[in-house]
Amino acid sequence: MTPCNDTMMKIRICVFFIFLSFFLACTKKNNPSSVTEPQSKNDTVIQEENTILSNNQDTEGNLPENQNKVLTQNKGSQSQKPGQQKDVIVGSQIKETTNEKFLPPGKPSVKPEQPVFLPDDRINQKDENPIPETEKSKVYSDVKIYQQLLTKYVDHKGKVNYNGLKKDIAILEKYTNSLSDDVLFETGTKKEKLVLWINTYNAYTLLLVTKNYPIQSIKDVYNGKPWDEIWIRIGKKKYSLNQIENDIIRPQFDEPRIHFVLNCAAKSCPPLLNKALTPQNLETSLDTATKNFIRSAENELAENKVVISSLFDWYREDFGNVISF
Repeated sequence: MTPCNDTMMKIRICVFFIFLSFFLACTKKNNPSSVTEPQSKNDTVIQEENTILSNNQDTEGNLPENQNKVLTQNKGSQSQKPGQQKDVIVGSQIKETTNEKFLPPGKPSVKPEQPVFLPDDRINQKDENPIPETEKSKVYSDVKIYQQLLTKYVDHKGKVNYNGLKKDIAILEKYTNSLSDDVLFETGTKKEKLVLWINTYNAYTLLLVTKNYPIQSIKDVYNGKPWDEIWIRIGKKKYSLNQIENDIIRPQFDEPRIHFVLNCAAKSCPPLLNKALTPQNLETSLDTATKNFIRSAENELAENKVVISSLFDWYREDFGNVISF
C-alpha cells in the first residue's frame, strides 16, 4: 500500500469514530430515563430503595388497609425533623408507617367520625323543631262537691247550719275556686250557663256568710252592702252579687223564675234549695221553687184579700202581669 492510501484509511477511521461518538451522544440525550439524576434537597419524602418492612406485614405492599395513608409530595416544605416517622415506597405508591401496632384486618385503627353538636345559641329550636303550644287543661266545676255540702248542712226548708259548714269551708272554697275558671261560662249552652250563674250566686253567698259567721245578718259585712261588694272572680273579671243577678242573669236569660232559686241569705228571700242545680234538673227545680214560694207564708192568697211578697214589686218588669203570673 502506498503512503497516500495509508493516510486516507486513517482519516476514514477517525471520521467513523467521530460520527459514532456523536450518534451515541444524541441517543443518550433523547432517553433521559437512563440517566440517574440526584434527588432534590427540598423533597420531604425520603425514598429508600431497600426498606425492611415490619414483621407484622403479610407481604410487601400488603399492609392493613386502614393502617396506611397515601401521601403526596410537598416539594416546598422543610426537611424532615429527627424523630418523625419516615415514608416508605411500596410498589408504585408512597405510604406512611405509624408507631402503633398493626391491627388485624377488619378493625380500623382510625376512630369513627363523631357527630358534631352545635352550641345551643346556634340552634333555633322554634324554627328547627317547633314545639306545638299545649292546650290549657279545661276546668269544670265539680257540682258533686257542692251537692255534698248542701245535703249535709242545708235542710229541706232551706235552713243552713253555718256552724257545721264553717268546719268544711275549705271544701266550699274548693268548689267556688273551680267555678272561677269553669270554661262553660264561655263555651256552655244557654242552659248550662244559667245553671252555673245560679250556683255561683248561691255558693258565694254561702261562703260570704260562713267566713264571717257568727253574725246576726248578712248586712253585718261590707258596711251593710254585701250585695254591692265586687269580690267574685269569674274568668278575668270580678263581680258583685248584684252584678251577677241584675247585669247577667236577668237580662241574658229572661227567666222570672230565677228569683225563687237565688238565695240572698235574708229572711225575705226564697229559701236556699238543698240541691245543686244541673241542666237536667233545672226546669223541675224552677217550677217547684216558684210554686213553693207562692204558697208560702210570704204570700196570702184569699178570696177577699191578696198579700204578696215585696219580691214581686222589686222585679215587676220580669213578671209582667203579676196577678196572671
